[in-house]
Amino acid sequence: QEQAVTESAQRFVQQFFKTLISRDNKKTAYIFCSFVDGVGKSTLLGNVINFSKHGDQIDKYERVDNSSSQRGTLYQLNSDVFILDLPAQLSHWVSKPDGYVFVDIATIKELSGQKQLLLSLIKKEAQTYQDTFEGTLQKSLNNPTHVYDLYVKNVKLFGSKTQWVPFEHEQHLFIFDRFNSTSIKCLVPLEGVHSRGLKTVEPEQMLFTKGLRFPMQYESFIDDIVGQCKQAGIEKLVFVDFLSMYPRSSRENVRINFLMQQLREIYPQEFFVDKSLYKSLINRGPELFQLLSDSQKQVIDSLYCETVIRTALYSLFKDQSAHDIVTLSQRQVTEQLLKEIKNIQKQYDLYLHEITYKKVEQEFESVKKYARDKNYETFVKFSFEPLVAFSKFMNQLFEYEVDNAIVQDLWAGVGQQEGMRELYSFESACKESVKLTPFFKALRSQWYATLSNLLQVNRHDKGIFGLSELKYAVLPV
Repeated sequence: QEQAVTESAQRFVQQFFKTLISRDNKKTAYIFCSFVDGVGKSTLLGNVINFSKHGDQIDKYERVDNSSSQRGTLYQLNSDVFILDLPAQLSHWVSKPDGYVFVDIATIKELSGQKQLLLSLIKKEAQTYQDTFEGTLQKSLNNPTHVYDLYVKNVKLFGSKTQWVPFEHEQHLFIFDRFNSTSIKCLVPLEGVHSRGLKTVEPEQMLFTKGLRFPMQYESFIDDIVGQCKQAGIEKLVFVDFLSMYPRSSRENVRINFLMQQLREIYPQEFFVDKSLYKSLINRGPELFQLLSDSQKQVIDSLYCETVIRTALYSLFKDQSAHDIVTLSQRQVTEQLLKEIKNIQKQYDLYLHEITYKKVEQEFESVKKYARDKNYETFVKFSFEPLVAFSKFMNQLFEYEVDNAIVQDLWAGVGQQEGMRELYSFESACKESVKLTPFFKALRSQWYATLSNLLQVNRHDKGIFGLSELKYAVLPV
């Protein structure tokens, strides 16, 4: 972030740092409390450590590591003062996927001056990049090791037509939006990524090359912390409580993306994101009602698959918990899950089917009220097809069936002639009220005014409307 927007944080760190002193003339370690998620905690920790090294020289600050260890970590501020960094409550007391993620280049300090160069490169080579991407999509990628191929495999795994096209430049892997080439992301390690990267909701944009890490047993965790403190000669622990901290879900996105990749790998014919509760629902309740109305069985199937895999992951978590952190590669996790799933389905298959069915039925009942919701009719059920059909009707009517030279000239070849200006652009599946509402208003005002001119018709003969003058001079839309 820019230095100016962090002034309050800078003042707080300067004041807070003065309180980090040894207590009772003994070596002291401070533990930061009240953090549910590791991002806020690691940001504060990183700022304190940066301040201890560089003072107010913000330009020398090192990037904060948001990864948050699964073990206690000691940071020494001076000979007598330490910070003992502990995993942030539940957020890091579960299995932890690790690897890389694509994030907006604006968040990467090392690339701050390269955007224009990358834009020029994309403008020149965009078609080549797209052709290479399309060609790679056609290949069989069973065990890819190169990050480019790993990304392509993920895209294929989810079977979706992604708008993000990959390309390599100076040992970096980038992706750009084919519909908006100014939007560029770069692949970086999860451990050092800006918090925006942790919030990535496109599962194919996370590459879990470092596998899944399982935390150590609690007793071993405590012994490890005590051992570090004794070795450093620490005799005092001070717990620092912060007011107004709130839970965040950034890190949970990482685990969900890992889970969805496993779901697609293990259940390629049963689990589809757009037929599951992970589907992006712009209009929430009304759109969930639509999903369950159209695809209730597929949603039940997808939830069953998720329940089985979550249960298997829990079994794996218990089996792998040991005296130290254990890491399994993504392939090892898949292999272990397949073994666990066989045992789970053998013992609990009927029960899991029953509870998933009841859960979806319960949710369906709770959203049936949206069948009479205005947003459901206006946005969720919206389709461009009737608008396109009516637009063709308007074009036919005013170009050929209204006897008025000005009107006919205006409407002649609408949509094809030069001089037309694009007012709005949408994806065909758009359901967003924020985008569609101004479009609806503009379209209604134009079309209603245009049609109102027919009230001035002074004759009608063989399907031709005579119109001597226009009351509302409105351009065709």
